[in-house]
Order: sequence, then structure tokens, then C-alpha cells
Amino acid sequence: MPEPRNVSELKSFQGHLAYIRCFISNLAGICQPFSHLLKKDTPFEWDDSCRNAFNNIKEYLTKPPVLVAPIVDRLLLLYIAAQEKSVGALLSQCDENNKERRLPKWALILSEVEINFVPQRAIKGQALANFLAHHPVPAEWELTEEFPHEEIFLVEVLPPWEMYFDGDAQRNGVGTGVLFVSPRRDLLPYSFVLTQNCSNNEAQYQAILLRLGTTIEMKLPQLNIYDDSALVIKQLTREFEVKNPKLIQFWRHAGELLARIPEASLHYVPRFENGPAGALAGIAASFAQFNERPSQVPICERWVVPLPVEEEIEEEQIEEIEESLPISTSQNTTGDWREPITNFLPHGILPVDLRERVQIRRAAPKYVFINDILYRRSYEGLLLRCLSKEEG
Repeated sequence: MPEPRNVSELKSFQGHLAYIRCFISNLAGICQPFSHLLKKDTPFEWDDSCRNAFNNIKEYLTKPPVLVAPIVDRLLLLYIAAQEKSVGALLSQCDENNKERRLPKWALILSEVEINFVPQRAIKGQALANFLAHHPVPAEWELTEEFPHEEIFLVEVLPPWEMYFDGDAQRNGVGTGVLFVSPRRDLLPYSFVLTQNCSNNEAQYQAILLRLGTTIEMKLPQLNIYDDSALVIKQLTREFEVKNPKLIQFWRHAGELLARIPEASLHYVPRFENGPAGALAGIAASFAQFNERPSQVPICERWVVPLPVEEEIEEEQIEEIEESLPISTSQNTTGDWREPITNFLPHGILPVDLRERVQIRRAAPKYVFINDILYRRSYEGLLLRCLSKEEG
């Protein structure tokens, strides 16, 4: 097996090693001398450290470790070690002769079962000895079995914030929309009506500039920015040159704000993935023609279930239907308009007159009877208390 002569051959060699990495102990530590050769703009110089690491791997492969299959219902032993630049693990099991044997790495899927952590007190078996030999503990390290604090904290790594923006230039006005998505998938939508008419590209820049300042104030460590305009995204990533004089000032200002965010990445997405931000921009552009615009646009979840069309009933059939229907009826004696509805909702009692019954059935879905109080649902989903004539 010849030594690699360039980066391409080195990557090919490491790719072959990755395929059999479960058979090589501390592969990450052994390959550490190769890491600096894979960095960008670094000359390929195969020095003595690389040559020694390459020869160690060749020698190791000539004496592969003996792996055995796990034995059912027998205790598994997992040894772990950590160094400054690599970590390692060894899974073993005692056989019938009480000799410790190394198991294949795929057996780590058994980690779902109960695991007991025991400090290392004795070295048993050649497999463990080889493992510790490949993971030596530096002499300057101070070992301790005590934690610095009584409690062990779990650090949850959350995904970065996401920002979707879009601009919409219409004949009646121009609007922009920005949608923030938090790491816990909370949505923060914003719509803006621009005070000047402009092109779609200028509206795109206005959209991102209007909220980049907010992200800087929030001190977000990471921010993923998405837009469906390939031109604007590639200009901000400096893949495209800005030739339009009207866009140069916006491009410079956006670049200054993006530089103040520790990790900001820009991504182009298809229009359908940027639909919410486009809808927010379209709403703002549509309301730009009105002098008075709504400050809030409520979004409610609704589904209308139309009632079946009642057939016309002849006068002579009313008495026959009334006699055939097994329905509790009552007479409105108080004169309160709410009484027929309050009788029907909790008790199913309908008026005596058949036409009034039909009217009550149609109107009942609009009302709610809670704690002996009648409420009517508004179009915005609010509950409005129903009052009598005296209370009104």
C-alpha cells in the first residue's frame, strides 16, 4: 500500500479507513497528523509524523483484533476514554472461560438497556490492555472522581433562529413581510407598508433591513435568513455584482448589519417555502391604498358546516308533524328572547310552533351556554354576552 502523494489520495485513504473504523482502536487519534493536510490552501507536505502514522496503521491492520458475537443474557462491559483530540470506546464480554472478549462496534445499539457506571479498578484481558495502550493518559492530567458541583446539568442545543422575508410591489402600494421562527417553532410575523413606491428588488432589501436591527438587539448568536429572490440572496453573499445604482446603498447597509451578527447565513428557497412571508407582504401592499389600515389581522381556525335545507311545509302538515315528533316542547311565557335558546342548548327543549323550532335549530350553533349565561360567538371567535331588553 503506497503512501498518499496528494490530498486526493489522502482523502481516498481515509475513506477506506472509515469503512473499517470499527476494527481500528483510536483511529481518530492515529489519523490526527493527517488533519492539517486537509485544510484549505495548505501545501501537501508528507512529513515524518504522517509517515509514522501511516506505518502504524499498516502494522495494525496486519494484526487485526479478534471480534466475537455477543452472548445473550450476559453482562456487557463498556470502557470509554477521552483525550484532548480523540475519544474511544471498547465493548467487551466475558466468555465461558471468564476471558474478556472484544465485541463488534455495532453492539453499541444495546446501550438502550440499563447501564451501570463503575470506576476502573483492574485491567483484565488483552483487549482492554490494547485499548488502554492506544489511549494513554497524559502525565500532566490530574484525575478526579468528584464532580465540581453536586448537580449535573443537561445542556440543550437548540437550532438557530430563522428569518423569512419578502417584498411585494403592487400598483396601489408596496409592502414587505418578515416572519421569524424561534428555535421552539414560535412564529413572529411582521407586515410593513412602505411610504414610497419602488421596485420588487428594492422592496426585498427594505424587508431585510427593517428587521435586521431587531436581530442585532436580540443578540442572536446564529440566524438563518431565507428569501425566494435568488438575485438578492446572491448579491448579499457576493456571488452576484450589484449593478443597479438604486440597490447599492441598500446592499452596503445590509452588509454592515449582517457583519454584526456572529453567525448569519443566507439561503435561497423556492417561492412556496417562502409563502408566509410573501402573504404578509401582500397583505401590507393591499392595505397601502387605504388611509386607515388595521393594526391587527386576526387569524382564526374555522370550518362552516351548512345546515340541511328545510323543505317547505304545508299548513295542513304542521299538526301531523307536531304529533309525530317525540320532542319536548315549551311555551315562552317570560317574553325573554333568550329563553328558547337556553331551553334548547342544555335540555333540547324546543318551542311548540314548528317554524320556531326550525329557527332555533339554525341559530343554536351560534350560541354557547356557560354557567347559566348565554354567549354568542363573534366572527373573530370572541364570546359576546347576550343581554335581555331590560339589561340592554
